[in-house]
Amino acid sequence: MKLVITALLFLFYSINPSDIQTLPQEPINEEQVIEVNETVELALILAALSDLDRSTNNSIKRNTDYYRELEVYFKDYRNHPVFDKLGSEFNLPRLAGNAANYKFDESGKLYLLEGSQDLWDDSTNNYFANNLQEIQDFADKTEYRKFYRNKQDLYARYVRNTAEAVDERDMLDWLSAEFDIEVRPVKVFISPLMSGFHWTTLFSKRQRIWINPLDPAKMKDLNEFEKLRYARVIFTELDHGYVNPVSSIHVKEIEEAMSDAEIWGNVRDAQYYSSPELKFNEYMTWSVYLLYVKDKLRDQQE
Repeated sequence: MKLVITALLFLFYSINPSDIQTLPQEPINEEQVIEVNETVELALILAALSDLDRSTNNSIKRNTDYYRELEVYFKDYRNHPVFDKLGSEFNLPRLAGNAANYKFDESGKLYLLEGSQDLWDDSTNNYFANNLQEIQDFADKTEYRKFYRNKQDLYARYVRNTAEAVDERDMLDWLSAEFDIEVRPVKVFISPLMSGFHWTTLFSKRQRIWINPLDPAKMKDLNEFEKLRYARVIFTELDHGYVNPVSSIHVKEIEEAMSDAEIWGNVRDAQYYSSPELKFNEYMTWSVYLLYVKDKLRDQQE
């Protein structure tokens, strides 16, 4: 299988196995974490209540009881200054992604976690940090933390069902064996508000992933094949930690091979994957996922 992955990754040129670089990592025995994070959820609620995200159909899930409950809870604060500050030009990862760098202290004040980095090293478009005062004021006046605490049972069901549906440890074990790279630990952020839009960041100490979770109401109806199909959501983010380090040392060859942008993506793709390397990585995360599925299905047949 390693030879197959190598051939896929470097279809246009050869690779020296000694060039594969490992990512800096924390101890590999640390457990992977799936959670509904308090500050990320605050950011997603801001996006859900605002007009920022409504032009994109798959970013925020609004057809749920959870969304209807938060609309009622926050209804008196729809005109809070934070929404004007965030503006009409919006990118969900730059708000909710950067929110993961913050935590509430015991007094309810937001503070920056030590060693945090701006999403994609872009401080100019860090919507959470750049609007921190207004976000803090919104959290204080709405008693957001009370809402969050009251939803712990619901959040726990989402976490439990997502963890049961995907064997994240098996994915990481498989990826590490096939690539000879260890990328651990990994932190996974989920939310009842997240729909089809998800992303990952490769931080120096921990890879972070934001994904849409499985609806607890639908979990009981999933068979093993459907769980494996859902696993694609997490897998194609996890394997960025393995694909990206390899492709990053072969950028020149990738740019030559994928120089015609119109062949490899549409206008929407160009917005999110603006370089040949980014496009290549997206294709390859799916390719590696298909190889993983092939192995898992073969194991089930045996």
